[in-house]
Amino acid sequence: MEKGWKQAVLKTARGTFEYFQKGKGIPLCVTHYYSDFNATGDLFADAFTPHFSVYLVNLRGTGKSTPIQKGEDIGFTETVKDLEAIRETLGFSSWSFAGHSTGGMVGLVYGLSSRSSLHQLFLVGTAASKDYMFADGCIYRQDHPQFAKMQELLNQIQDINTPEGVRTALGKERKALSLYDQRLYDAVFPPTIHKKTAVDRLNYFSHQEIHKFDVIDQLSHIDVPTWIACGKYDVQCPASCSQTIYRGIPHSELHIFEKSNHYPFAEEPVLFQAALASFIERY
Repeated sequence: MEKGWKQAVLKTARGTFEYFQKGKGIPLCVTHYYSDFNATGDLFADAFTPHFSVYLVNLRGTGKSTPIQKGEDIGFTETVKDLEAIRETLGFSSWSFAGHSTGGMVGLVYGLSSRSSLHQLFLVGTAASKDYMFADGCIYRQDHPQFAKMQELLNQIQDINTPEGVRTALGKERKALSLYDQRLYDAVFPPTIHKKTAVDRLNYFSHQEIHKFDVIDQLSHIDVPTWIACGKYDVQCPASCSQTIYRGIPHSELHIFEKSNHYPFAEEPVLFQAALASFIERY
């Protein structure tokens, strides 16, 4: 396996986009709605590099990609159009897509709007509707014991005046709330990865995009092989959300990791790899 992520900047019909490539094989796109990636990579994307040539994409407004002109430019639908422009410019007739959390939401919209462009779809710890915030056990629901703490952290992270170093520390606290065993934080998340939060995109997601997001009734139209995975104790997108996606997508499989919260690829990496490899071998 290659050791590092190779950075590139690509000019497309919809603007310039930065991406980082690692791995060999058929192409797979990975992104997250409000992450700002760099050459240190991404733990979720790393899980796919043994199987694919992974393209880790910085979306509009992150890294060296085209700046945001207006909020509508970064909605889920426009984001998928940007990914399609990247795919076409790279010369791929199709590729696979993997998304975790809000990246999985992008993946669902991608699967619905550009099915012919996708070979496989991998959705981890995500949801098909804004109603995930009201699911039992969700940390964004007011009756959750950590609701107030999560809101406090989010408010500070989303404040444009928060220094980047402070935002990084707050992000660490936020991720710890979403672990099966918080004591294992340092073992789960390597200090070698230094991705940032794209505040403008996070704010648009929180205040605009998520409130109109609901594709549950359309899931049956996704007709590519789809692997759905989640942690049994996920507090951000509870396991019931993945079960809903599984029931809706015809050619899908669901794997629930028994000792994971929101990050099964990091909390149970060996089992995650085994389940992922099994799906890829069959499809």
